[in-house]
Amino acid sequence: MSPQTRLHITLMLILAAVLAACGGQPASPTAAPLTETSIQFSWLANNEFAGFYMAQSEGYYTAENLKVEFVPGGFDDQGSYINPIEQVATGNADFGVADGADLLDARAQGKPVVAIASIFQRHPEAYVSLAEKNIVRPEDLIGKKVLVATKAKILLNALLAAQNIDPSQVDIIDRTDFSFQPLLTGDVDVIDAFITDAVVRLKAEGHAVNSILLTDYGIDSYPNAIFTTEDMVKNKPDVVERFLRATLKGIQSAVDNSEEAAKQVLVYNQDLTLESQLQGLQAALPLFKPAGANPGMMTAQTWEFTANMLLEQGILQQSPELNQVYTLEFLNKIYGS
Repeated sequence: MSPQTRLHITLMLILAAVLAACGGQPASPTAAPLTETSIQFSWLANNEFAGFYMAQSEGYYTAENLKVEFVPGGFDDQGSYINPIEQVATGNADFGVADGADLLDARAQGKPVVAIASIFQRHPEAYVSLAEKNIVRPEDLIGKKVLVATKAKILLNALLAAQNIDPSQVDIIDRTDFSFQPLLTGDVDVIDAFITDAVVRLKAEGHAVNSILLTDYGIDSYPNAIFTTEDMVKNKPDVVERFLRATLKGIQSAVDNSEEAAKQVLVYNQDLTLESQLQGLQAALPLFKPAGANPGMMTAQTWEFTANMLLEQGILQQSPELNQVYTLEFLNKIYGS
């Protein structure tokens, strides 16, 4: 036996011993250290956050060696809205979910928050009416009573402007009653609602409704961008990437298995019904992942549209630099683009 052959056999025996010690599998590279992190949601648990719940239940966070705390939004014990931007900017949470328009406003005020992805890539906002009213186009809003939440008024004004409709021709009423009663009793003709939530519930109650969807008329923005801080992006990019990669896998799982995703929503909010969450998710799927897109994606065009919308309505006096408001760095790295 030649020396070369003996050396080869020796090396093979050493490799076999190593593989046996590892349970027959090649040794894995050193894993990232266990990291505890948190995300502040913008509202109570619902199908909007199904991707996060799926990432947790499917073990995607665990696979990234992350222990993620979900912090529900809504109102605190004093009745004050829990502002996710404030919670993240002050260090009470590492990540958050917030409206893109709010992030633009926060950046204009100097808050160091940065969007890294978006749950909805298309806005689910619609203007909803009972079918008997025959309100199916923006022009049909003329002369009608439209009940709109303060933030949704920005989108309504943009829709009217895009359709060359004078806002004075529409009776716009500030919304303080967030139930369906004003619509059902005929006190108003139209309410603003997400097609993934209120529209589903109205139909479930047996009401025939029409919806004017904003995105059908070119009005779009990100209602629930996933964001963090400049400090996290700069000093903990590995945590940001690991968190986002797991979350994107969770969104894809919600798209692939909406029934299981609906069940996971109920784990976090037992006041909801499985049927309503499943129907809401099914309505949300093309908004989570439009044709040809990957989960979480954002575009410069949508951010520019949102900034211009706020400028035109005087909500922003000057737009912040958009490359400070959002980054595609982590999406591009994850998807290899």
